[in-house]
Amino acid sequence: MRDTVTIGDREITMAANAASPFIFGKIFHEDFENRADSVEAWRKMAFVMVKQAEIGEQELLDCKATEKDFVEWLMQFEPLEFADIITAAAELYSKQEKPKSRPKNKAV
Repeated sequence: MRDTVTIGDREITMAANAASPFIFGKIFHEDFENRADSVEAWRKMAFVMVKQAEIGEQELLDCKATEKDFVEWLMQFEPLEFADIITAAAELYSKQEKPKSRPKNKAV
């Protein structure tokens, strides 16, 4: 799933899918699911989602993005702008987690 949001005077495109938490773990050596309640984890997930949209999942794994790349990316934003990016990332991520089908009810 992809979405483009306007942050300040920039358009930021993000992509989220089942690979997002895996890529997060490869880059940051942390489990996103265990940290999804922290602002720091969402900062990092926003970076992953922007990079997924920019270069794609496979290329992202192959290019070995680092925490240094993350910090350089963060430096382009004002603190309050980044709060908007975290919100947009969380909204996009939660959209892709909605079940596509409903489980069948079993009669007891």
